[in-house]
Amino acid sequence: MPLTCIDTDTEPTATAPPRSWCPATAAEACGVALFTVWVIWPLIQPGRFVTGFDTVTYSGPNLALALDAVRHGRLAQWNPFIYGGVSNVGNINAASLYPLKWPFAWAEPDRAWGLLVALHLVGLAGGMYWLARRRLRLLPPAGLVATVAVMGSGMVMVRALFFEQILVLAWAPWLLGALDAAIGDDGDRRARATAGLALVVAAIATAGHAQMGYILFPLAAVWAVARAVDHHGPRWWRRLGPVVAGGVLGVLLAMPQLLPAAELASRSANTGGRDLAAVSDPAYSIQLKYLPGTWLGDPLQTLHTTTSNGYENLTFVGVVATLLGAVAVLTLVVTRRRAPLRWPWTVGALGLVVAGGLVLAVGPRLVIYRLLFAVVPGFDQARVPARWATDAVLATGLLAGIGIDLLRRSRIARRTGVAVTGATLVAATLSVVGPFAGPGPATVATWVGLALACLLLVTAPVRRATAVTVVLALLLMGELGLAQRHSALRGLSGPDLISATPSPAVNWLRDHRDSAGSKVFALTSDQVSDLATLLPSLRPNANVWAGLASPDGYDGGIQATRQWADAFAPLADGPFLPVAPARGQIALPLDPDTFARFGVRWVLLDRSTWPAQQAVPAWGDPVFEDGDDAVFENPAAHGAARLQPAGRGTAAASTDDSVGSIALSDLVLRRPTPEHLVVSYDAPEAGMVVVDEQWDPGWTAQLDGTPVEVVPVGPLGLGVATAAGPHRLELRFQAPHLALGSLLCGLALALVVAMGAQRLTSRRRR
Repeated sequence: MPLTCIDTDTEPTATAPPRSWCPATAAEACGVALFTVWVIWPLIQPGRFVTGFDTVTYSGPNLALALDAVRHGRLAQWNPFIYGGVSNVGNINAASLYPLKWPFAWAEPDRAWGLLVALHLVGLAGGMYWLARRRLRLLPPAGLVATVAVMGSGMVMVRALFFEQILVLAWAPWLLGALDAAIGDDGDRRARATAGLALVVAAIATAGHAQMGYILFPLAAVWAVARAVDHHGPRWWRRLGPVVAGGVLGVLLAMPQLLPAAELASRSANTGGRDLAAVSDPAYSIQLKYLPGTWLGDPLQTLHTTTSNGYENLTFVGVVATLLGAVAVLTLVVTRRRAPLRWPWTVGALGLVVAGGLVLAVGPRLVIYRLLFAVVPGFDQARVPARWATDAVLATGLLAGIGIDLLRRSRIARRTGVAVTGATLVAATLSVVGPFAGPGPATVATWVGLALACLLLVTAPVRRATAVTVVLALLLMGELGLAQRHSALRGLSGPDLISATPSPAVNWLRDHRDSAGSKVFALTSDQVSDLATLLPSLRPNANVWAGLASPDGYDGGIQATRQWADAFAPLADGPFLPVAPARGQIALPLDPDTFARFGVRWVLLDRSTWPAQQAVPAWGDPVFEDGDDAVFENPAAHGAARLQPAGRGTAAASTDDSVGSIALSDLVLRRPTPEHLVVSYDAPEAGMVVVDEQWDPGWTAQLDGTPVEVVPVGPLGLGVATAAGPHRLELRFQAPHLALGSLLCGLALALVVAMGAQRLTSRRRR
């Protein structure tokens, strides 16, 4: 059914179909488009790129690996550059199976990063508009208000920098709309809605951030129940079958991602979430002292974190959206017997989500958070409490749209206006006399001015309803549009930092990559606030941009395996944290023999922080120098493969430094793809050829064309038994359970397609 232009309380009928388009709808759609372009402009601006910390050290390298694989017609299953090699398809955050990434293989990764974020922000805006106008049947400009309230919020301002998070968040309104369709539609339309719900669930499961999906689940559950009651009354529960079916089909569609991720998680050192002590950090939650500024924001502020006193807790929706949301909720509360709302349960549920999201965003300072942390499975995986405000922002956007719809339909009773005015006065009084940090006078004046304007418009005569809603929508666009002038995206927009930052030392290392597959270990400063230093210092994960393999890694989630942690833990100068890079925890000096068994030939050292005599006294003189940066060659290096002679210890015992190994003659290592290794060598005696690539059950091998067993060899390698003499060892990787997951996905996809085409086939039968 097309979007409709309705100017009365009556709904369109089959006998008198409304016009599908009208000036009000056209103007509203143009407003949504213009505001969305304003938000995403830094991402699509020619000649400029948005580059944040995660762009260089996490999401960017993962995307570069995925796009390179697509360009070569394959799937990025293995990442050979970090952690000594690790499953890439098993890392759900890498999202190599997320299909919306694939069309961007033509672009450079840093440009593709911006375009993908822009695409998903457009999808978020389109989803909010569709949800408000098509599913809730709200009158213009309700779709504009709902969209702007979310798109201009501080929540989107922050999440847009976290690549994986925004890719999941963009599907939130489509999830709610698909749930509503599966519950409310009948016949063939219900089957298509169930198929659509399955596709949305699969997209959320494969987009790359399981935590954000977990956070959206309560919103989706509460929404589904409320919409079922509003649609079907006391027998609402009978209409949840399509919801369950859509969810199950969506999970089956995502099985090629979920099964390898589950296998990798079973071997991970990072499967647990943060403990209460970690999430109690004030920077991770909304601080009650700064609640007014956190929720309302400051459109005049050039640094928005000043108002919220933190980055993760930047959440604002503004004064106008808050008051419009209050109109919807208070209409339900003060006039419930007269039932002016078409969707009373929906409004009540959204109000509950706003309150619950903000309560959880406050974090462990409230007992309810600690209780849920203790009893709800997986709750500790929501590692940053402030992210629970995501649900509150989405719900507020919808409530603001409903509030505008009530004004447009002239369903605002006088008692509602009085209640909104009273609630505003109470909130303002508490902001002044309560235990809150007061913002500057200009901010207070802006809040007061916007609140007074909204109250005057809300209580305006009924005959001016259309004009009132338009003015309120413009006020909202102005308030949040001003805030977007100094968004984080604009603050991080600049020249192409990735291609501009390789240093002479990095370029030298790239030029001296050898045929033995040697690795690099960077012992450099962690200047995380200086983005331009991340690639020159080869900060773990940033080394992917340079194509230099390392046994180190950063923030790998389930990619930080127990095998990797066990390899580096004995070298740490204290308790070893798998979530952090090894280089910041390792005891000095670096032992050449130990790092030779990691396949390390080169060390990049920042001598301004660690003098060479302290860090690498046994490594000789530097082979390259550029100021404080120096490259040292490992005197014990043997390339990425070595021979463990027979009778000198078992694979398990090879973690001991006393176990000897010898170099292989004529060693040549070729890597046609990250998943395919070919090692040619001449073994002086029988034993086990050890390749310094992290073992994974997905590795298989052929020695001179004969299948052989691959076994894990400490500290961070895989081994194959070999005889003396020249040999050719071929290793291939396929993610465990990927084939089974693909089979399940194919079956589910066939069913989804059949459900989606059900109306077409029924027409043909008729």
